[in-house]
Amino acid sequence: MLSSIGYVSENQELPDWMRVGVFFAYLRPFYPTWDRDLEKELVRQFDLPLDRKLRDLSRGMRVKAALASSLAYHPKLIMLDEPFTGLDPLVRDELIQGLLDRAEESTILISSHDLAEVETFASHVGYLEKG
Repeated sequence: MLSSIGYVSENQELPDWMRVGVFFAYLRPFYPTWDRDLEKELVRQFDLPLDRKLRDLSRGMRVKAALASSLAYHPKLIMLDEPFTGLDPLVRDELIQGLLDRAEESTILISSHDLAEVETFASHVGYLEKG
């Protein structure tokens, strides 16, 4: 099986002019391990509106779309850079649950300035001091 990396960042740029469903359809051919059933499950779990343009989604919904697009191909490493910044607690909890659902098959690395944000569900925590 191919190893892969999923990446989602706080300021991730998405093709705002695309509808969510078209965005996923665009990405599928790039990933041989893309799982359509998992895609459908993530769309349902994150309540993603497939017919809406990415630019018309709230910040939380855009992060959910980015995360779903990074999980649908079963990456072995999921890297998240400040993914929860500015999200309301309900959206944050939905994203955390989506990650925990994948924890068995992936290593998840989260970069965050807010330790309290990740200490509730992280199994290991490390920190950088002065850079």
